[in-house]
Amino acid sequence: MKSLMRFKKNGLANLIPLGLVLAGLLVACPPAPPKQALLLKPQAGAATGVSVAVNSTIQFVATDETGKVVAVTWDRSPAEGTIDANGNYKAPAAVPANPIVTIKATSIANPSDFGTLDIKIIPQGSAGISGKITVNPSLLNANMSETTRTSEARAINSNVVDWNAPHVKGSILLIGSNSNTRAAGLRGVQVRNVSENISSLTVPSGETEQAFAARVAQQTGLIAQPEYIYRPMALPTPNDANYDAQDYLVQIDAQAAWAVQKDLTDNLIAVLDTGIKTDHEDLIGRFTPGKDFCATFNGTICATEDDDPSDLPVTDGNGVPIGNAGHGTSTAGIIAAATNNVKGVSGLAWTGKILVVKVFGYDNKGAASPTSTLAKAIRYAADQGSKVINLSLGIPLATGATDAGIDDAITYAVGKGVVIVSAAGNSNDASVGVYYPARNTNVIAVGSVNKTNGISSFSAQGPQLALVAPGEQITSTNFATTTSYGKLSGTSEATPQVAAIAGLMLSKNPGLTRVQVREILTSTARNLGAANTFGSGLLQAGLALRKATNPSAPPPAKTTVYVYADFFDGTKYDPNNAKSGRVVVDLDNSVGSTTYTLTAKRGGFSSLEAGTYRLVACVNKNSNALACDAGDLGGQKDAVVYNGSTPVAGADITLAPI
Repeated sequence: MKSLMRFKKNGLANLIPLGLVLAGLLVACPPAPPKQALLLKPQAGAATGVSVAVNSTIQFVATDETGKVVAVTWDRSPAEGTIDANGNYKAPAAVPANPIVTIKATSIANPSDFGTLDIKIIPQGSAGISGKITVNPSLLNANMSETTRTSEARAINSNVVDWNAPHVKGSILLIGSNSNTRAAGLRGVQVRNVSENISSLTVPSGETEQAFAARVAQQTGLIAQPEYIYRPMALPTPNDANYDAQDYLVQIDAQAAWAVQKDLTDNLIAVLDTGIKTDHEDLIGRFTPGKDFCATFNGTICATEDDDPSDLPVTDGNGVPIGNAGHGTSTAGIIAAATNNVKGVSGLAWTGKILVVKVFGYDNKGAASPTSTLAKAIRYAADQGSKVINLSLGIPLATGATDAGIDDAITYAVGKGVVIVSAAGNSNDASVGVYYPARNTNVIAVGSVNKTNGISSFSAQGPQLALVAPGEQITSTNFATTTSYGKLSGTSEATPQVAAIAGLMLSKNPGLTRVQVREILTSTARNLGAANTFGSGLLQAGLALRKATNPSAPPPAKTTVYVYADFFDGTKYDPNNAKSGRVVVDLDNSVGSTTYTLTAKRGGFSSLEAGTYRLVACVNKNSNALACDAGDLGGQKDAVVYNGSTPVAGADITLAPI
């Protein structure tokens, strides 16, 4: 039997066959590496494969096999960087030729017990997190310098309803995908299909509208809301009959626009209003009779449809208009009254036809259009190929309240590239603000100024206001006779001026997108003061038409995007926090989503160590070095895409060791 010789090295016993000891020489297999009794790891992060940036500090801890922390002495090999008695290792100022450094801990109580860990010294600035960020073009082009604009835009997307606003009594609307199918599944409920995504439900006897809406919404998971009633917004006809000059055309520089483009592509603009006086001398041959969505009515509510959108001459016994009769004829004349025909007034479009869509009916109380009627008309205009829709109408809704039925129709239209222009409203009550649907974020809201460019006393104000145009005593075609003309005041009269210029822009350059049309209209407007009062300013038709011809000039503005990598500890970003990285990228205000590769780097404020981080991005249009403030869309994490997914509150990313 072979005898064995036992010896101990580094606290480990090794057995060697005695028969291999010859002539006093030990001939044996190489000994196995000594067993490490201690486990080393960073105080925070992975147990192996740690990377440390130059000039950065990381603290290590040593434990036994049970996880109990052991008191140790520290060393490193080679002698690159320093390490103190508490395990704080500071990397050298430069990456050494051999970037691998072995950290060693030796037990104070039992020096034979030790542990080692290899780390890698990397340069400051080495990539730690990388990915792609896509910013929606609506954010790139929007003016987000006001905090109220952000909060209001978000409120519009919430489905707050206003049961105190004028609405159809005894019925509600069910809105959403498959609403007709889901509504049909409700027992004992009378249902009328309005469109693909809207159903009208009769409120059962003994149940309130609000309670019924809440019950239906819970049962179907869809939006249930009032059927709001919309009204035209012209003010009463003024009595100063001697004022017949169209001075507003000079005010908006129409002559300069006509020098670029004065002819309108047929049916490119749809006018949704009270209809049109079809035999008026200045309108004959200037319109396509689209459809009447209010041929008859039940009380004040539109009930049936036909193909005759005539603006009915409803007057009292003295020839005074009842309600808003003639409103649509006036609106149509501002856009399309025949120009250069030695009679009447000058329309902003010299030639070409508009599409007339009637959405109002009459009785002694005036005109009224419910949500379902207006929503169907908007979809109809979009389906006819119109690229601009004029809505000289609206209602005041409570702050934050929306009309999901109208929103659905608007979403459908803008999906077809339609530019929607709407009157901001005829009330300057701050508690009311911009009317609906003008405050929908996909709509160009138009306010009114007087002939000296002062804000009209009736013009609604708010952060959703896009721009203003003259709206006081605007002379246009009148419904009374085939040769009559008159004056109306209101944001209704300002709105068709903007719609007409948008139509001429698209006639000149059909390749313009709706986003570009809005940007051109607002960027060329003449600044008159506070954005809440005037929006971007006064419509400047000549500048808008010239820019529409070559929208790429001047060079686009820049939008700054800040991306932060923060520790996932529930705390907010702190610019003085040493454990954050930042990348800044400038984006062109281009059309379509623009994708950039961003890397949160080691360095900057400090190195990024291994661990879990939260990636936060915000769009900044205020040149704020810290970003992510309220004026920068509150971070707008919902509108930013990381690597193809949209996080609710930023993306949690595990930063693996290099």
